[in-house]
Order: sequence, then structure tokens, then C-alpha cells
Amino acid sequence: MYRLLGEDPSNRLPDRAWLGEQMTAESRGLRETAIKTAIKTGSPFAYRSHARPELSKAAQVVDTTGEVEVDESGRTVLLLGVCRDVTEQVRAEDEREKAQAMYRLMTEESGD
Repeated sequence: MYRLLGEDPSNRLPDRAWLGEQMTAESRGLRETAIKTAIKTGSPFAYRSHARPELSKAAQVVDTTGEVEVDESGRTVLLLGVCRDVTEQVRAEDEREKAQAMYRLMTEESGD
């Protein structure tokens, strides 16, 4: 996460509240819902988060997947997740969709 957010690990300890501040409000809500559901059901979780646009973060779009580890009594003891920067992939998909829409419009509007 330090690399994805362009932070120096020696300057900041892991902090869930700070991480939330880097996300849009919608992303914070998705994260909370995904994690609460995973803890409640013991199932894996996944969510996509977006950095607040006014922040210049290395990763603007991050996919997170993870699992819940429970002890023998079924109590959640650990959340383990992997974060992946998908900013360039999302931008490329957006550009492809725009190009397809323009091509569609061009072919629909052109005469025989």
C-alpha cells in the first residue's frame, strides 16, 4: 500500500483511518460493506476503490481482494488482503469504450 499511495513507510504507520481518507466517500462505503459482510459470513471479500481526485496518488484505482481467517470458535482473528493498482487498465478500458462509441456513431451517421 505504501508504494501504491506513494508513501514512505518510515514516515507513516499503517492506519485504517488515514487509508480511508485517501479514498472517495463511495469507496469507503464499499470497503466497509465488503469487510463487514466478509466478517459476518466468513467469506472472501473484494472491492474497487478510487483515490480522491484532488490527491495526487500513484494509484488512482485499486482492486482489493482478501479473506477472513477465523479461530476454532469461529471468531474473526485476521483479515488478509491483496491490493492491485488497476489505474492504467481502467483508463485503457475507458478509452476503448469511447473509441467504440465514436466508431458506432460514425458508422450509424454515415451515408451509403
